Amino acid sequence: TDEEIYNEMDNLLTTIESNFELVQITPGDSQQAEEIFESVNATGRKLSEFDYLRNNFFLRAADKSDEFYKKYWIFENDPDYHWNNDRLESFFQAFLMAKLGPDALNNDAKLFDVYRDNLKGKNVKSEFTELKVYAETYKHLDNDNDNAHFKKQMQFYTDLSTFFENEAEEDYTSIRSQSDITLVQAFILHLVHKKNVLDEDLKKVFKILESYAARRLPIDTVTGRYVYKGIISYFKYLFPAQSNSESPDQSNPEFSFNELVDKLGSHKKGGKWIPDTLIETVFKNSKIRSDYMPSVYYVASQTFTECYIFYRIENWMRGRAGIKLLDFKDFPRIKEYISKGKSPFDRERNSLGNATFCRTGRSNNLKSFSEEKDFFKRESGELLINQIIYDCPSNWSSDQINRREKRLLKCFYDIWPSKKAFLGESIIATPKPKVIVNLEVVPQWVSTIQSNVVDRPVRFFTYPEAKDFLQIMVTQDKVEGTDENGENQTLKKSNIFFVCSANDWPKLRYKIPLKTAIQAKKLQPILEPTKQLQLDNAFLEYAREGGVSVTALTRSGYEIQGTISNIDEEAIYLQVENSTLIVFRAGLLEFGSDEAFSGYIKSFDPKTSSGIIELTTDLSSIPTEIEFENEVTSTNIHSMNLDLNPKVNFNLRIVQKDERSYFKGHNIKSITKETFYQGTIKNWLGSYGFIESSDFQKNIKFNRNALQDISDRNLIEPNRKVKFEIVKSTFKNNYIVTNVQLIE
Repeated sequence: TDEEIYNEMDNLLTTIESNFELVQITPGDSQQAEEIFESVNATGRKLSEFDYLRNNFFLRAADKSDEFYKKYWIFENDPDYHWNNDRLESFFQAFLMAKLGPDALNNDAKLFDVYRDNLKGKNVKSEFTELKVYAETYKHLDNDNDNAHFKKQMQFYTDLSTFFENEAEEDYTSIRSQSDITLVQAFILHLVHKKNVLDEDLKKVFKILESYAARRLPIDTVTGRYVYKGIISYFKYLFPAQSNSESPDQSNPEFSFNELVDKLGSHKKGGKWIPDTLIETVFKNSKIRSDYMPSVYYVASQTFTECYIFYRIENWMRGRAGIKLLDFKDFPRIKEYISKGKSPFDRERNSLGNATFCRTGRSNNLKSFSEEKDFFKRESGELLINQIIYDCPSNWSSDQINRREKRLLKCFYDIWPSKKAFLGESIIATPKPKVIVNLEVVPQWVSTIQSNVVDRPVRFFTYPEAKDFLQIMVTQDKVEGTDENGENQTLKKSNIFFVCSANDWPKLRYKIPLKTAIQAKKLQPILEPTKQLQLDNAFLEYAREGGVSVTALTRSGYEIQGTISNIDEEAIYLQVENSTLIVFRAGLLEFGSDEAFSGYIKSFDPKTSSGIIELTTDLSSIPTEIEFENEVTSTNIHSMNLDLNPKVNFNLRIVQKDERSYFKGHNIKSITKETFYQGTIKNWLGSYGFIESSDFQKNIKFNRNALQDISDRNLIEPNRKVKFEIVKSTFKNNYIVTNVQLIE
């Protein structure tokens, strides 16, 4: 209340006026100053461990303190990140483990003592520098930072931690805390700054860690019991003094994906990689058995785990359908089954293929499948994981349950692949496929066919026609198999433009238009790599990570729109709604992102309607200048004769011309239009002046006669906000600034 606030403020002022004291201590040297500081504060308010580190650094910096503060100390005035006390302590922990290994903080060791005993040196400047460098990386490992580069990868650990905040008994809240997430952060810091692991490889590390952890979740009795133990195992391996295993290089073992995968599953207490067969068992037998009395925590842990798995599968489907993703906190939390009139102990009824999650519990009055379906629609919402249930017209049969279970399993394997996928194995251990593969050299896309294209037969689209195969064999250079008529067929791999499930094609054929103008050119497949459309992998990764819609135009004339799920040397994996298409690079005529980029018209030739855009979007894989042609006309790019460089939005395409691939502006839309614009007066020189506006790259010149309703010319002063128009002049087909008005 206001009265309570007033009393608190009054007490504070009284305390300052009557009890505030200042003690000045003049030490002899900096070491003595450190000891006095720590001794005096031992009897005062409790300082954080980072407070001690801060004091130590600046006392040792002496007369360089101000310089080092401005240059290196980002922890108090960082415009991109708020370093509160919790974040400072977590960073300090992660920094020490990254430098000294996961055992550095054992036995409740105080953080500053560990630093002083192990890392304190004679050159405090280098310590300032190193701390800043690690801190800049740490910011991108904190999920609370909206601008974090690894926000999506760290979200997994943040989501899991919500179990202990909301649903577990208090006795178990210590099983996972911020220190567990800090362990992951420390591990990544070590890889970045000690092993020099690059960004793309870090994303694969995150994928490995998450797949290992997620596969353990439905198996462990306690949620997350072994999630972090495997990480510790490999982390210790990188610090031989902390590891019991032999290392080929005791001083500094090299980072290895294979060793990371092996060490994750080598923990003595049973933290092995969970195979697909055991995941399938979980999906078939999800309900707690009733022949023993599990703890409340056990039941809550299992329900939470299954809820999280369903949530991730839902978002996986949404991402590929171009639908807005859900936050975990908004996902329904109560597990329910379609009863089908069967016993609660029936295996099929209790499978995850027959389960979903609702916001409220079901009523016992639901007697029919139709009533249950209405209940799920109302209490679960339009979840894609329930689409098979909603689409079922009447009878919810065993076949429907098995089909849904198979679909959920496939999504699980896509999100969290098995151990073999990360060891370079060609075939992910998914449910046994019907396709028979005989491989000499294994292309990555073959594994994708087996793991993603579940329905058979597979349809290969080639030039000039497409064929269906019931059974295929793939070698390095060709595809052989039996078509739907039983005839043997052979295709050169270089002739394939894209691949999808034949069962998916009836759904996709109306979503993938055939551009007859392209097909009429009868473009032959390109065999020489130098003549193929050269796609920048950085551009593809940019689109994949952002979930950006892309368009691929194949040499067979098909225009495919979707999102990128994966890329490799030969192919791009596109998701079109819920279907996977494998588009071969050699079969592409054009490729582009449907995301809007921005820039300024740098030059423009009205005769050819072509010119150059200067890109303002910051992306290293794209050149700063983009060509465009036949997209705009001189009539909708105002003020070109005034050299104002108007602002435009546009899409990017990678096209091929004269055996050269380059970026091209597409679907260009001029932001400038015949209406009022806004800006500020830059300066006024008596007879003319300049306006600064975000719609143009350069300042806009205007004359005295452009001023409207401004009787006092003294009002035209710098930083005054104005609005103005740009209109076509009758003189030399020029454009002029007019009707400049003040904005109050």
